[in-house]
Formats: sequence, C-alpha cells, structure tokens
Amino acid sequence: MPCVPTGRELTNTQRTSLYHSMIHLKANGRAAPGTMRDLCLKFGITRQAASKIWIQGQKTKEIHGCANIASQKTGSCGRPPKYTLEKLEKAIKDVPPFARSTFRSLAAATGVPLATLWSLLKKKKLQWRTSRLKPLLTPYHMARRFEFARSFTQRMVDGSYKWHDMMDRVNIDEKWFYITKVNRKYYMWHDEDTTSSDTRCGTARLDVGRLLKRRSKNRDRGTPVTVPITVTKNVYRHYLVDLVFPAIRKQWPGRRDAPIYVQHDNAWPHVENDDPEVLAAGAQGGWTIRLSSQPAMSPDFNILDLGFFNAIQSLQHHKVTRCIDDLVAAVHEAFGELKCAVLDKAFMTLQKVVEESLKMDGDNVYKLPHLKKDTTIESWCTFIASIMRCRCISGAGSIASSPSPAIIKALLQYIQEPAISASSLHGISSGYGLAAVLAAVSFASLTMMDVAFYISTKAAINAKTIVVDVVCAKKPRDYDCRRFAASLQRRGSSPLGARPNPLPPLALCLGRVHHGRVVRSCGAAVFAAVLGLGYHLATAAGALQKDIMALQANRVKLTTEIFQGIRVVKMYGWEASIQSAVATIRDKELRVQRRYHVLSELSAVSLLMAPPLSFVAVLLVYVAQGKTLTATVAFTALVYTNVARIPCAMFSIDGHAGHGMHGLIRPRLGIPRRRRS
Repeated sequence: MPCVPTGRELTNTQRTSLYHSMIHLKANGRAAPGTMRDLCLKFGITRQAASKIWIQGQKTKEIHGCANIASQKTGSCGRPPKYTLEKLEKAIKDVPPFARSTFRSLAAATGVPLATLWSLLKKKKLQWRTSRLKPLLTPYHMARRFEFARSFTQRMVDGSYKWHDMMDRVNIDEKWFYITKVNRKYYMWHDEDTTSSDTRCGTARLDVGRLLKRRSKNRDRGTPVTVPITVTKNVYRHYLVDLVFPAIRKQWPGRRDAPIYVQHDNAWPHVENDDPEVLAAGAQGGWTIRLSSQPAMSPDFNILDLGFFNAIQSLQHHKVTRCIDDLVAAVHEAFGELKCAVLDKAFMTLQKVVEESLKMDGDNVYKLPHLKKDTTIESWCTFIASIMRCRCISGAGSIASSPSPAIIKALLQYIQEPAISASSLHGISSGYGLAAVLAAVSFASLTMMDVAFYISTKAAINAKTIVVDVVCAKKPRDYDCRRFAASLQRRGSSPLGARPNPLPPLALCLGRVHHGRVVRSCGAAVFAAVLGLGYHLATAAGALQKDIMALQANRVKLTTEIFQGIRVVKMYGWEASIQSAVATIRDKELRVQRRYHVLSELSAVSLLMAPPLSFVAVLLVYVAQGKTLTATVAFTALVYTNVARIPCAMFSIDGHAGHGMHGLIRPRLGIPRRRRS
C-alpha cells in the first residue's frame, strides 16, 4: 500500500536516523522486498523523499568522507528578511549614543521593531555597554597624568622596568554615605507586599555631638544629638593631624624611617602639601609622613574612588539606618566586615589603571581589561605556599646533612681503632649504631632535598605554563616576554623556592677546622672562584636568552604579517622580501642559540665542578704542608665536599640532577594538560 505524503518536514536528527536505517537495510547492496516501504511508513514520507536523502548522503560521503544529511532548505526558504544585517548595522550606528540607552528609544530612532533588536541581542550582534562619566582632559592634564604614572616605574640594573609596589602610600578621600536608597531591589514571595519606607534621605560628611537648645515632640532640651558640619581647611587639618597621622603610626607595618606618602586630591577644603602644621605633625617621633597630591581631573588614580568606597557602601546598604548615628555605626561596621582582600584587589585595579593610562600618554579613554583578580590572588597564594614549603624542607634537609661528616669521622676512627672509647659520638660507641645513624641521616637529607626540588620545579613549570598561556592568548608584548623569559629556563630547571642555601658551602669552609686554617682558606678560595665563574657564565647566558626572545618575537610578528597579507591581498610574490627578512632573523637566532647553549653547558660544568676542585685543592695543600694524609682526614673532607655538591648540582642550568628531575616532572604535568585541552 503506497504511503500518502503528509507534507511534514523531517528534522536533521530524523533524517540521520533514516539514513542509518537505510544503510542497515542495504548491507548487501540491495534492500529486501518490502523493507523500504515499511521504513517509509514508519517515518511518514514517500519513497522519492527517502531516495533524495540517500543520494545526498552518498554524494557528501564521497566528497568529504562523512555523510551530511542536514536539510538544505534552512536559510533558503520562507519569506526573505525585511532588514539585512548590513542595513541593521548602518541604522544602529547612525543613531547617536544618547538615543541607545533603552530598546524602546533605539527602536523609535531606527524604525526597527523591538523583536528584531532582541534577536540581534541574542545573536550577540548587539551588546550591553556601561559608560562612566570621565573628566574631559586637556593636554596639560594628560601631561601631568603621564608624569604621575611614570613615577611608579622603577628602572632595573639590566635596563628593564618594574612597577612600584605602592607599599609606602596611603590614599585618603571623602565619600557621601546616604541613610537610605531611593530605589531598592527586593526578592519577595508572590503574595507579599512591597516594603515602603518613609525615612527621609539624609547625608553626613563629618559630624559632631551637640546638645539640643530647644524642646521638640521627639526630644527634650539638652539631649545630645549628632549633626553634620561643613568641611573647611581647619577641619581637614584637624582630622589629618589628630586622627589620620596617629592611625598611620599605630597601624603601619613597614619601616618608620622611610617616607610615607598620603595621597589626596585637589578639592578646595584640602590643605596644601607644604602646610606647616601638617609637616610638623608628620615629622613627630622620627616619622616622615608627607602629603602628595594626585593630578587634577584624575579620580581614577585613587583606590578609594576605584572601588573601596563602593564596597563599603554596598555592605552599609544591608543595614537598617534611620538617623545619622545609625548611619555612622553602619559605616563603621561595614568597614570592619570588609575583608583585606578587597583592598588588595583595589590596588591591583589601580596598578592596571596607571599602566593603561601610561600607554595612552596620560589620557583616560582606556578600556580596562578583565584582571581575574580572584584567580590571580588564589594562584599567587598557592605559588607562595609551595615556595615557602620548599624552603622549609630544603633548609631541614641541609641541617640534616650537617652531622654526616662527624658521624663518618667517628665511624672511621672506630674501624681503625675500635678499642678506643673516645670514638663514641653522643654515647654511640658501636660501629653498627654509627652506621645506622649515618644511613638514616643520609637518607633523610637526600629525600628532603628531592622533595623540595620536586615541589619547586612543579611550581616553576605551572608558573611558566600560566605565563605562556597569557602571552599566547593576547598580543605578544616584548616588555612582558623578555623580562620574564630571560631567566625562565633556569628557574624552571632549578628550585625556585630553594634559594642558594649558604649552609652547605659554609659547612665546607668552617667544617675543616681540624685541617688547618690555610687548608680551609685555600678550599674556600677555589670554591668561591669556580662559583663566581659559573655565575658570570649564567648571567651571560641569561642575556643571550633575552636576545633570543626578542628575535623570536620579531620573527613571529613578521610571520603573522605574511599570513594576514595572504588572507587580505590574496596575491603572490609580494611576501618574498619579508620571507628573506624572516630567514635572516632565523639565522641570527640560531647563532645566538648556539652561543647560549655553550655558555649554559659551561656554567653547569663550573657549578658541578666547584666542590671536586675544592676537594682536590684541600688535599694538595694538606699534603704540601708535610702532614700525613690518613683515611679519616680524606673521607671527612670528601663528606664535606659531598654536602656542598648537592645545592651546586641542583642549581646548575642543565646539570644532571636538575635536568633529570625537570625532565621527569615536565611530561607528568604537560601530558594531562594536553589531554584536557
């Protein structure tokens, strides 16, 4: 019985299911009699429609290797749209910004229906934007802002720049706090009434307590009340001298002999920076507290205006306030409830604002990027915790390795003269006991060193991965890449947190007291000379790697220009000059890399050879003095050399210990990350 066509269109999922069913029925190249009719009845289509789907799937499978059964009517049928995307874009862009605040005003100005504008919003062709009022700057204002932003940069010895930590600055400003908001948003149940309030809106800047002179129906005469006062220079000076400066002296965590800058704006009630009373109050008790004015028309250079006041006010609005006393108490409670992390985030925003303003030559038309402050702070705290744990474990390992020379000396004396009781060490006179203590101390010290190195290398590789992701996600900036990558490889293959521990080299120099002062001095001199050579070679390798990063950045930039030119111009032959420039840069890069690897290997060899050369020098000087070299003296010196060898091997750029550990940890961290991506 033939199928009656229904006129219903199959969805893409149904078309795919029909195609797979036909593949199953035509497993041998031809369907069994009656099966196609039943299949068409099941899907409610005709044999002609099923044949078209089969032909479409077979053709797309031959061309692309995978069948595409999607309907070809999508986008090519139905009533054509009244407004094309180009017309909508032109109509919206021709409307001035003040007429785009709401959908209704935009629809009235463009003549486009609201439904069409809403569809554009869902397609992300239209996007919400928040516009904040910013002062209009003159060239003088921009120059002052540029100089102010540049004052927060510090030039390093190698010629690079870093931001000032701003740990010597205190920001002060005024803020209007309202007793209540005119419009509040509440989440209420469907049968609840909207809360209304008859409390008058009041403001308080600074307040004092006074006694009522007249009786009213609310209060009797003589009742103390809090009333606002007008802020003048004398009031501002009083608050600085009697409240702000004493609070800074009480809470300041840094050095008291370093200058502290109190930054404020240029409002008319503010005193001058060289006010005599303020200068005298700032110099009391050996302190140096000075006023510093931020540039005019620059409220974005103060962390209080950037977000700290808003954070306090958002908490204050959660409290019920009916008078000025309630408002003051609510503000103090909100300030106490606010976490210190909010202030850290405000300083992060301030540093980014200063950076963006510096890029714009002092202008305020910058677009502040998303900083991901919570993620950054959490990652940094985790990184610091790993580094501190690494330092503690590394220091414990160094301390644990210090008794090894004394134990070995006692053990050798016991082997040579077991009858002498003086060979005992802290009451241990048995050779087996000394050997057991030596094995435990050696195992504990080496294990702690390996664990510390693992933790620090893991933290270094994670930090390197984060930096590489940030650089690859954004446009490459030379000052970001060069500054961090100059020592990135050395940091990645050496314990970041385990700074060069002075304990093992100090033990190498001070532990050979029984060898003599001359022997000890010669060993220390050789050790220091070889370490100095290794440090010099490592510094030269770091400078070469900085040049390599600059060449790589230039080569990537030219290569990107070639790719973009091919997409835009679509012509051939014009890129030959750029390709030759890329080849020249690549040749120079290879030459610099060869020199870098040579210096890296020499630095690693010098760091690894410092303890053995010192050991040889000690033995030669000891024998040259006419003394007899015994097994006890030789093995004790060897143990001291082994103690000093551990940090040198770990801190070598490509040393076997560091390179091996780094080679094991890097795949372990990198392979799962590639799988997740």
